[in-house]
Amino acid sequence: MSKRLLCCLGLLVALAISTGLAEAATTGKISGRVTEATGDPLPGANVVIDIDGVKRAGITDGEGEYFIINIPPGTYDIETVMMGYTKSVRTGVVVNVDHTTTVNFEMQEESLELEEMIVVAERPPVEHDKTESKSVITAEEIESLPIIREMSDFVELQAGVTPDEEESVRGGNFWETAYMVDGVRVVNNDARAGFTRFQGVNTSAVQELTVLSGGMNAEYGNAGSVVSVVTKEGGQRYTGRGEYRITPPGQKHWGANVYEAPVHRGRMQWGNPEWENLQAWYPGPDGILGHDNQTGEMTNSQFAADDVQRKVHERQDYTGVWGGRGEAMLGGPIMRRIGFTVTSSTNRNPSAFPAPTAVSLPNNRTNFKLTYRPGNNVKFNYGSLFNQRSRYNAGVIRRIEQGSRKNMNSSGRNLFVPDEYSGAGKRRTRDFLNYASLTHTLSARTFYEIRFSYSRTSEVNTEVPFNTDQPYVEPGIGNDSGWFYVGRPVVNWTNSKRDRYQLKVDYSSQVTKGHFIKAGIDFLFYDNWGFTRNKNDFRGLIEQYYSQFNNPEVGVVPRQYAVYFQDKMEFEGIVVNVGLRGLRWSPNTEMPQSEHFIPFYRYHDPTKIEGIPTYRPQAIQVFSPRVGVSHPITESSAMHFTFGKFEQIEQFWWIFSHSYRTEEEFLDLNQNGRIDPSEINNSLDVVDAGQWGWPKIKPLVTTSFEVGADWNFITDYTAGLTAYYKQQVFRRSGGAYGIQVQGLQHN
Repeated sequence: MSKRLLCCLGLLVALAISTGLAEAATTGKISGRVTEATGDPLPGANVVIDIDGVKRAGITDGEGEYFIINIPPGTYDIETVMMGYTKSVRTGVVVNVDHTTTVNFEMQEESLELEEMIVVAERPPVEHDKTESKSVITAEEIESLPIIREMSDFVELQAGVTPDEEESVRGGNFWETAYMVDGVRVVNNDARAGFTRFQGVNTSAVQELTVLSGGMNAEYGNAGSVVSVVTKEGGQRYTGRGEYRITPPGQKHWGANVYEAPVHRGRMQWGNPEWENLQAWYPGPDGILGHDNQTGEMTNSQFAADDVQRKVHERQDYTGVWGGRGEAMLGGPIMRRIGFTVTSSTNRNPSAFPAPTAVSLPNNRTNFKLTYRPGNNVKFNYGSLFNQRSRYNAGVIRRIEQGSRKNMNSSGRNLFVPDEYSGAGKRRTRDFLNYASLTHTLSARTFYEIRFSYSRTSEVNTEVPFNTDQPYVEPGIGNDSGWFYVGRPVVNWTNSKRDRYQLKVDYSSQVTKGHFIKAGIDFLFYDNWGFTRNKNDFRGLIEQYYSQFNNPEVGVVPRQYAVYFQDKMEFEGIVVNVGLRGLRWSPNTEMPQSEHFIPFYRYHDPTKIEGIPTYRPQAIQVFSPRVGVSHPITESSAMHFTFGKFEQIEQFWWIFSHSYRTEEEFLDLNQNGRIDPSEINNSLDVVDAGQWGWPKIKPLVTTSFEVGADWNFITDYTAGLTAYYKQQVFRRSGGAYGIQVQGLQHN
């Protein structure tokens, strides 16, 4: 099988080198026809477009037809020039990613003494070369919707996307959606539900946003749907933008104030001085009652010197706070051929209900892009994205949520947990992406692009207290005694680091008038490590490692290789997209042999697992065919048909994780009255085989077929209707089962 794969990959690479590879879906194309007033074709005319001071041209052939490739998305003015004819200019021409914009010209002879002819272009309401379900949002459209300022909100507006925090597409999981920024993948399936994911870019940095909800070209892989962003490049003039949105005070939920909720009737005693002034003890900076932070020992008394006493029944004014979101953008030239764009945003939202803080902790995001054009045929880009967000962590399993932080859980009994308190500390997540790209136009027909990127997503918990088993409850007066929780340290935290290194090479070539060939190769290397620790009332303490089996301190390093070939065939009255993608994925790590692994083996230290034979799993290889057809019916209507198979490597957690459990966290084996470093984790058991990763899990394979129609029935109104069939088959825990989803999608 591996020999056949290598032969096929070699053939595809050979085809790519001989024909030219692909644009990586960050640019578009313009084509059209130039004629005389009589309707006869006009060979030899020059069609010129100005891209931030760099002029690109196409020359009409004997049929009067031309094309210009490798055009960044945006709005342009295009002119046609030919000796003996009046110059014709078309303004407001919109170019979209991976789309052919048709612009036709009619030229008049100069003998008629006409002035320069200027025509304002109108964006066609129906794309006649759309072979899949695709939504495109331009920078102009983003600016025209000031109420929506987050990229995720724009994604949720598109047909087929569920308007929730996960932005699932057509019933899929959030990790099935690939996010691309300037052709670089920034979200990978190397996370799990407990790890967070990429949060997007600032909207002021977006030049174009594309959502592919059904059907994808062969250049996209390891995904079930795609959200692709092309960011703005610094031009020859300075541009800037700034905004700050204020969220005024007020109640942001239905019903009464939560402190007056019926569930607390008879327990809230506002107006009773004894109840209002009731005090309780809370742990100091070390997070545990009775623990002396200076000596590191438990005191003989119930409370230590650093513990504090405060009022219990303090009502948070969660409806009386202000919130705000600010974003600023600046772009322009640094020198003649170098431009930049930088955007930054910060967000502090007021909470709709009582929370550790009435206003969220700051969430900050910065995007930067530098563009250098040493010549008309060469362009360098360097980009950087940085996101940081923080939140108060909490217990999430059964009774662990009780008293872990102020919220509405546990029947509202957490309302009097102190402000700025979390029994599991705080969690800080950072996303960082650096990428560099080279675009080289070899001729009017062919160009190639090389990209290298490095990204890291890290999570760390801070201010984590020691563990106790019971929540603190209020001393209580009368009927409310012990009803409200006033705090609780819990064990529930995660540390992780996920690094990715990617090299991507794409070529494209308009080999003939009707064939636009794309192909490319993609190498993606991972270095990922993760660790979670939680304790609950029915399984004890559980530690889960996302690491090498025989060394939990070392991350996993899987490898991924892909190659694709695609031909976009444009004929009169029909457009056909045919492609094939090959993927090879290697776990690249040692795993325990299942026939030698007995779940009830006891390992007192997970860092010293010995005696289990290991093996290196074989690589997984998948081929994915793609076919798309667009059939224009009239100038204002078109139909499309799409069929494809889309592979998706399982979440790495299900492949590489291994878990341990204990009823008692640490055992004082030497009976010296304390837990020494050598006694940490000295009572951990392997949980069970089902809690261990399985590197033989087959990829999630989605088979999708859809048929759709778009109809511009009046002026600016276009209706779209898509019927699709989607079947997913995946393997997990040794069992295989499929999910069939059938439905209609409409715009």
